[in-house]
Amino acid sequence: MGCMIRTGVLIAVLAAVLVMSGRPAVNGMPVTGVAEVTSAVFVEMIYHNNPNPELMCPVEEWVGYYYDEAGLYGIRPDLAISQALLETGFLRYGNDVYPWQNNFCGLGATGNGNPGHHFYSPRLGVRAHIQHMAAYLGMEVPDGQPVDPRYGLVAARTGQPVDDWEDLARGWAADPDYAQKVISVLERALAMAGVGNGTTVTEGAADWGRPVQQEQ
Repeated sequence: MGCMIRTGVLIAVLAAVLVMSGRPAVNGMPVTGVAEVTSAVFVEMIYHNNPNPELMCPVEEWVGYYYDEAGLYGIRPDLAISQALLETGFLRYGNDVYPWQNNFCGLGATGNGNPGHHFYSPRLGVRAHIQHMAAYLGMEVPDGQPVDPRYGLVAARTGQPVDDWEDLARGWAADPDYAQKVISVLERALAMAGVGNGTTVTEGAADWGRPVQQEQ
């Protein structure tokens, strides 16, 4: 019993250190809430890492779509954009999903050459991404007509809605490190914004933009 208590105290202390250092903690990190990174910082970070992002619209508009669409559900746009940048390799693509698909989170791209779904416009692609996150959170689409083709399937089988990013990521991808990989992108943005210490993620890492084995 004493060992369990000491272990619990240690975990709590470590979590407190992460919060005090400005580094996002994966465990218990909420998917909803106010963004800690502005849209301008993300635009700067994207161009810094990829001078020629492959998008069907200006980068500024694409980032703005995330802040608009995520705001409808109270979802953190900075977290959603971080996931999109991981999935697309900072908008380089190069694997199963192509830029013209406007699929920024690998919806339906389960590997082995399967490109997944495509959407008519970048805004609709962003909307589908946010709605897919909303499905995990047990949120309803305002007009009852989701553009995410997997929304109903996730909502039907999720049962009890997830509470935090780690739980959502566990359902999204089979990779046990997926949650932390997305957080690592967010940490880069926080560092660029001068929030906390941040960490550095190697540019062009081999698994960035690689299709993950998803539940979709």
